[in-house]
Amino acid sequence: MQVAEGYLIAVVKAYLNFIGNLPERVGVSRTNGGVSGDIGNAARMKLVANMLVGTMAAALAESMALAEKIGLDQAELLRVLMMSDVASSLVESKGSGASSCLRAGRQ
Repeated sequence: MQVAEGYLIAVVKAYLNFIGNLPERVGVSRTNGGVSGDIGNAARMKLVANMLVGTMAAALAESMALAEKIGLDQAELLRVLMMSDVASSLVESKGSGASSCLRAGRQ
């Protein structure tokens, strides 16, 4: 989603003069970036970030399943979550998908 919107987060091991013109090289309009240190650190950071995303998605799914079991409206739950500290693009996109799956499972 971020890349489709022209936004890229880059964590790389490279020469600073290469990082300076990275947006033009990959065709994105906005970047956040950093130098990760030793070779391999960027891959390890990506692994940790992926683990966090997976954990958050699993926690969201469990929360939505609990909400369904106790009779809460899924759309209202997502609306409230998006006003809270857990608001994120992950909650917005995965939450609406999970809600659709839960509704389909009831039919």
